[in-house]
Amino acid sequence: FFLNSIIQTGIIVVCQVLFSVMAAYAFSVLEFPGRDFLFYIILASLMVPFQLTFIPNFITISEWGWANTYMGLTVPFLASAFGVFLLRQFFLTVPKDLHDSAQIDGAGNWRYLWQILVPLSKGAISAFAIFAFLSAWSQYLWPLIITNDESMRTIQIAVRFFLFDQERGADWGAVMASAVIALMPT
Repeated sequence: FFLNSIIQTGIIVVCQVLFSVMAAYAFSVLEFPGRDFLFYIILASLMVPFQLTFIPNFITISEWGWANTYMGLTVPFLASAFGVFLLRQFFLTVPKDLHDSAQIDGAGNWRYLWQILVPLSKGAISAFAIFAFLSAWSQYLWPLIITNDESMRTIQIAVRFFLFDQERGADWGAVMASAVIALMPT
């Protein structure tokens, strides 16, 4: 259970940070038609609760045959609108002159992003990574629904199984021990 939680959380955090950095760079530095409109759509997606997209996500993942897989656990959470918003706002605080001087020195957009902007943004990126980790680690409902096989369950679901054991009743020592183990990474 613990290994499944680590794998699920690791994939989600790495992908959310990577995709959010690249999208935030595109929305803050690059000029393209419809940039502001697309950003507003991303902001509007923050207002849609996950419970509203839960059933369509479940149907899609099930039809693709990803139930009981790491793909099913992680794919709906690989991008984060909050991360794009947070990092875009930080990238806008970096002076435009830095980008201009990098271009004069021959740096393209890719090099400017990874060699100049990302090192300057370590604080904002690490703050978002912490939010992403806490969100991914504490997921309960999605792993409970998308996994039927006990070998794919996460540690949060394991705590529940200790609590509701039909044969012995609640083993409070095991419940507390598993809760402490589940909370240790956070």
